[in-house]
Amino acid sequence: CLYGDPTQPGVIYVSEPGPFSWESFPSYMKLRLPLSEAGKVTSAEAMRENALVFGDSYAAILAGHPSAPVITTVGGGVGASSPACTASYGGMAFAFNGTLWAISEQGEAADFGAPVRPLLPSTANARLAVSSKLASLFVIDTSSGEALRFHFPTKTWTQEARNMVAITDRDGEAYIV
Repeated sequence: CLYGDPTQPGVIYVSEPGPFSWESFPSYMKLRLPLSEAGKVTSAEAMRENALVFGDSYAAILAGHPSAPVITTVGGGVGASSPACTASYGGMAFAFNGTLWAISEQGEAADFGAPVRPLLPSTANARLAVSSKLASLFVIDTSSGEALRFHFPTKTWTQEARNMVAITDRDGEAYIV
């Protein structure tokens, strides 16, 4: 688990189990992002054995042991506007800051939402969600309930009026909220 302290932009605390089954964020597990990555941490996403940390216009991959991580920065304005604007699926992370980004484990980023750019919601109303059952990434406009759906097997986008604010998988079924 990671914690970004809003009073110290660019500083991340890594958690460790506490003595009473709760997590603590000890000061010796404090990481400083490279100076090129400035601004508060807006979200973090697990990607297999790595972690991605996002700000509004930066992303950094943390690999290796938390006490001595290898930090790789992802350039080009890649970032996430809020915790609701990140998701991961099959070794890829997705982030939204006005542009929908796909980020590989190697730190390669691509403008994944280019085909549907005019349909993307504002950052204030956006939520990214993945359904493994439906093999899809959803970009949800929480104000209208409409969603853009990317179906991974067919690599196609569809616009869907589902009146949704979230989607989750449970016990092998997809549930729309």
